Amino acid sequence: MGVIGPMEPTRLISSPYVRCLQTMEPIATKTGLAVDEDDSLVPNGGSQAIELIRALPSADASSRIVLCTHGEVIGDVLALVAREDDVRLRRRPPGLKGCVWVLEVHKGKVASARYLSPGR
Repeated sequence: MGVIGPMEPTRLISSPYVRCLQTMEPIATKTGLAVDEDDSLVPNGGSQAIELIRALPSADASSRIVLCTHGEVIGDVLALVAREDDVRLRRRPPGLKGCVWVLEVHKGKVASARYLSPGR
C-alpha cells in the first residue's frame, strides 16, 4: 500500500484473477473501498484494457483509480499509449513484478506514464 496510499484512491478495479484480487486486498482494507472486478484486465485483454482506461476518467476528472492487472496487459497497454498517444516511456514495460505505472488521462488520452519500482 506504500505508494498507493498517498495517492488517495477513489476507486479500485482488478482483474478477477485471484492473484490480482489478493494484491488489492490490503489497499481495499486501508481505503475502505470495494474492489470492482473487470474482465478487460485479464491476460490478453490489452485492447479492452486500454478502452477501460480511456473511459474511466471521463466520468470524474478528479478520480484516482487503482487498477490491478497482469504484466502482459501492462505491456500491451503501454505499447498502445506510446504509439497512439505519443507518450514517452522512460522504462521498458511492463517493469518488475509488483511495480506501479501511474497514468495521467485527460479526455480519453493518456498524457503521461510514470514508472515506480516495487517497494518504493
